[in-house]
Amino acid sequence: MQKYAGGRKLVSYDGWFGIGDYKIICKLAENLGVSKKALIIRLNNLGYVRDDYIKEAAA
Repeated sequence: MQKYAGGRKLVSYDGWFGIGDYKIICKLAENLGVSKKALIIRLNNLGYVRDDYIKEAAA
């Protein structure tokens, strides 16, 4: 994660990742020879994924 994300946690918005974090996931999964889903599960178990929520704008 240090090499790919500079040591920071990837941010998941209700199971979705921003384009930058998704590119990191794709590159890392390809280099490790695993599926993106398996990688996300493992990264989450290791504490490298932070869950965040999209705040709805008040009307």
